[in-house]
Amino acid sequence: MKTDHILLVDDDQEIICSFKSILEDEGYVVYTANDADEAVKVMTDNEVQLAIMDYMLPRTRGDKLAETLMAINQKLKIIFVSGYLEVIDAANRLDCGVCGVFLKPVSPERLVIQVRSMETDPLHVEPPLYSYTVQ
Repeated sequence: MKTDHILLVDDDQEIICSFKSILEDEGYVVYTANDADEAVKVMTDNEVQLAIMDYMLPRTRGDKLAETLMAINQKLKIIFVSGYLEVIDAANRLDCGVCGVFLKPVSPERLVIQVRSMETDPLHVEPPLYSYTVQ
């Protein structure tokens, strides 16, 4: 899977700015959204292959948003970023494109390694520090 276009969804502007800058420096086209409504609009208007999203968002959880985004693009791959361990169980229950979970704090360098590895092997999840691979 060629991962050229990435959607970042987080209500923390520092995380958005940091991840966006790092991923753009690596040559990716990065769209951002601060909530579910913005994320759905970005997905509707653009061809996105990967969504990196916070699990706890304003007015919704990441698992609900993942289901909505997967309805728009069934080939979408998703990585959750969260400070809550419950995201691991939620990700395992989802029957969609969730391929990994990063527990905060996230090393941006490890995130880049994960994104790159998905280009050559979409089911491979590089084991970064504070991460969990969805079974």
